[in-house]
Amino acid sequence: MNKTIKLTESGIRSMIAKILYEANESLNDKVVYRCGDIVNEKDFVDVIWFSSEPIKHFGEQHSYILRINNPLIVNADGDGWSDKLWWKCCEPNGNPKVSPDDPKLTSIMPSFLWKIVQETNDEIEYGDIPYIIKKMRDNGKVTYDGVILKQISETPANNIIVDDYVVFNPKQVKLIK
Repeated sequence: MNKTIKLTESGIRSMIAKILYEANESLNDKVVYRCGDIVNEKDFVDVIWFSSEPIKHFGEQHSYILRINNPLIVNADGDGWSDKLWWKCCEPNGNPKVSPDDPKLTSIMPSFLWKIVQETNDEIEYGDIPYIIKKMRDNGKVTYDGVILKQISETPANNIIVDDYVVFNPKQVKLIK
């Protein structure tokens, strides 16, 4: 027996929207790793760090599914998370040596961050970026829901290169094991 199904334009649009939404949701899920304590809302303070690979140096590993829809992506290109960013854009005396919108700098991260690096008296490191972005998000200045530090060196010896994922809300993660 054949069934005839009537589809309206709005019905088709609704189905397409649902399919695109579900496809987008699954594309934004990423399996990541975190060592030490399991993430929970009760202990959440400001940001939560994960890595693309397990790093046994820091303790027991836990796997998570991470939801990050609008991350700021920073290309560390092998630098360590404690490397000073002003080394790339300032003279030894702290004066800027290139414009914040120099293509060499903006291939690493957006010019607004280089401007902050050049204008502050603080020695900003790669590891400071998620906290800066979180504060800017809280103040309505950016819409990022996390930060991805691509190819960042981890451990005190900087001998393991991974991608670090940092989110701003514990609801963005789900424990796998």
